[in-house]
Amino acid sequence: MFRNIYFSDTNINGRNSRYIQWLSNFEIYDIIDAWKYRKIDPILSFDIYYGNDKDINAIMSDNFSFEKFKSKEIKNIIDLKNTNHRAFALFHEYHSGEVILQSKKLMEIDLSKSRPLFLSGAELFSELQRKVIKYMNDKVVAVESMPTSNVRISLYDDYSEHHIFRWLEVNSSTPIVCLDSDDPGIFAINIRNEFSHIFLELLNKNKTRKEAMDIIKHIADNNRIFIFRK
Repeated sequence: MFRNIYFSDTNINGRNSRYIQWLSNFEIYDIIDAWKYRKIDPILSFDIYYGNDKDINAIMSDNFSFEKFKSKEIKNIIDLKNTNHRAFALFHEYHSGEVILQSKKLMEIDLSKSRPLFLSGAELFSELQRKVIKYMNDKVVAVESMPTSNVRISLYDDYSEHHIFRWLEVNSSTPIVCLDSDDPGIFAINIRNEFSHIFLELLNKNKTRKEAMDIIKHIADNNRIFIFRK
């Protein structure tokens, strides 16, 4: 995937350029596997990543109240590393100190300077989004939206700015949208509250109560259809 992407923007600095070059060694499947590795303990994974077997043995023999859990977790991490070492490298990079520091910086990209073919930068990204949404709709893949989580941890100031309202407009690039409450324990939210926030914002965006309720019912139907079943 990444091997077919070329960057000619002169604003890309040396470090980012090297990072993009490094990413070219990975396939989309490596990125998917690395995303799945989020379930493992990143701290325990560091010694395993660097192959510090002595430290690993020390960890496993340490007098710790959750010894059985730690031993199982370490074995799981080693198995994942051996299954896909490229994905494990991506997972490790994501949790590295340098990446964490970079993630705290606000980065702005001037899309007006990017003019591939006949599209401006903004038009290109919009067209790419439409293509991806069409592909997802063709495959009947739903988008799970978590408004409160996004507002709390992203650059949105409030719910009115959330991207879900662009998705809910009726056009050819409307995805199948479901609502989720993400982590209720962290964000002090539940699914009813999420629906209430969306309903109230729809009213604020000049939808009638019937129009807003129809949208809410449509999303609720999607939730029932695409629910995860054990």
